[in-house]
Amino acid sequence: MAWNPQRKAYVSVLALAGAALIVDRFFLGASAVSGPAPAAASQEFALPQRTAAEKAQQPLKDEPIAGDLAARLEALRQPGDTGDLFYCGFAPPRAELDAPAPVETTPAFDKDAFITAHPLSAVMRGSGGSLAVIGKRVLRVGDTLDGLTLVRIENQSAVFEGAGTPVVITVGRADPR
Repeated sequence: MAWNPQRKAYVSVLALAGAALIVDRFFLGASAVSGPAPAAASQEFALPQRTAAEKAQQPLKDEPIAGDLAARLEALRQPGDTGDLFYCGFAPPRAELDAPAPVETTPAFDKDAFITAHPLSAVMRGSGGSLAVIGKRVLRVGDTLDGLTLVRIENQSAVFEGAGTPVVITVGRADPR
């Protein structure tokens, strides 16, 4: 029989459990013997038994209650409880919560107005990267202008994105034709 790692682990766990049982029974268990005599001795500290009249007055929550569901629920009612046993304190939903929220519409982006408002004057390329002169501002790739981001600078144009479609502005061309 070969001792593979799985079998070694099984035998070692079994040996550990056996050792724990021996320690528990012989070393720790001498003062805590179980059986009928210790069980009877523990009865002297048990709660006193209630009479049938006391049980009928107010049953304990852990005692079984005979009858149908309505009778059992009524028996669980505490003195002074009034109203619905199932009331949870939540109010019914208000009408304004049931109505759909109004949808906010954003005005459509006017590509032609953007091109007209921001003419490309010049494109410069250098060791630090490309620059685009738009209006009176000098922009690099990644800069934003009116919510659109400059994503690419080409030889004679600048490409913006952010309104769903790319917007290309060409040098010297302020009209969007």
